[in-house]
Amino acid sequence: MKKFDKEFKANAVRLVREERMKIKDVAHDLGIGKSTLSYWLYLLQNWGKTTFYIFST
Repeated sequence: MKKFDKEFKANAVRLVREERMKIKDVAHDLGIGKSTLSYWLYLLQNWGKTTFYIFST
């Protein structure tokens, strides 16, 4: 399984939430799965800004 650092995850989520890019486009551009990015968005929504310090997926 590939590991991504918290900065990478935060940037990917920011592109979707703040730049209003589509999940499929961000995932494709960054070379990650749509389900992975969707999961990160879910974690952020449910756990807040500390998400990427708690979860290392």
